[in-house]
Amino acid sequence: MLVRCTIDHPDPILHDEWLSRWANGSALELTQGTLYPVLAVSRYEGQYFVFVLGDESNRYPLAFPAALFDLVDGRLPDSWDRAETRVAAVAELNLGERQICSFEPWAQAEDAFYEQLLDEDPVALRRFEAYRDSILAG
Repeated sequence: MLVRCTIDHPDPILHDEWLSRWANGSALELTQGTLYPVLAVSRYEGQYFVFVLGDESNRYPLAFPAALFDLVDGRLPDSWDRAETRVAAVAELNLGERQICSFEPWAQAEDAFYEQLLDEDPVALRRFEAYRDSILAG
């Protein structure tokens, strides 16, 4: 799955109020027009988020509202173990009861896996780095 950033500075006048509140005037680690491979998709309070590697860090992905992006390639990675193989929009991804769609260790552990990445747990980092490298290799 590949997305293109269309909004890197949400403006309360031009963009959805929710999106502007989420960004809270912060500089985002995104560049408008840049393509980003999607490493995971989650849904929180009815909003879809994509996890991508930000412009300033590639150690672990950051979650950004899907509304900041256009979907360029809706093919889902084989490692996501999903019935669907392609979506026309991020919001078409049926997460069911899960909170996150990604490779199995992350999909199973959900937020706990991401917290392990942030805590730099060596096992979680090794698993994620192998997954990240396979996605980036295409």
